[in-house]
Amino acid sequence: MRLCSRAKRLAMSLAELVAGIALAALVLSLVYSIMHAGSSYLRRVQTALELQQACMLAGDTVAHQVGESHAGSMRWCTTPQGLVLASPRDPSGLFSVAPNGDTQWCKLICFYVETIADVPTLVRKEQALVGAPLATPPSIVPSQDSAYFLALPIARHVVARYITEVSGTTTSPCRVRVKAARSERGKPYEIELETQVAPRN
Repeated sequence: MRLCSRAKRLAMSLAELVAGIALAALVLSLVYSIMHAGSSYLRRVQTALELQQACMLAGDTVAHQVGESHAGSMRWCTTPQGLVLASPRDPSGLFSVAPNGDTQWCKLICFYVETIADVPTLVRKEQALVGAPLATPPSIVPSQDSAYFLALPIARHVVARYITEVSGTTTSPCRVRVKAARSERGKPYEIELETQVAPRN
């Protein structure tokens, strides 16, 4: 009788152990599923925030230069996508003003989309105007397009990464439209920003 009672208690302990292991496995599986879902959500949010920041940085940078330029001194380009405009700031970044208070024009600025390390990137190049500073807003000739600046052997400055499109209009108030896009684990993400700004000079 004692042996049977002891074996019965042992059998019940084994059954409880198996049930406990199964329950623990179920709990761990649920915890893993929750953590995986949370990690995926965090990656999605982070990717969306990065795109939003890049889009806002690119849009604000271009819109600021449009606001300082002249509607007749801008040209939107398609190959590659970009914008060429005249700027009243000298090489040191100071606003150039004549003794009589009129704005003086010092350089051309070009924003265009270029692929760098397999990432579409908005870059900026500058070139001094011939005879600068000029008293009147210069016209952007057809040869001074984004392709010209792309091939120009001067330093480029990265504005924002993952920018796939930059376009707009030259009719005041000018529209500036910027699009950012990237893929994360095979899933595409895209954000677009459009703003209006009136050139002040």
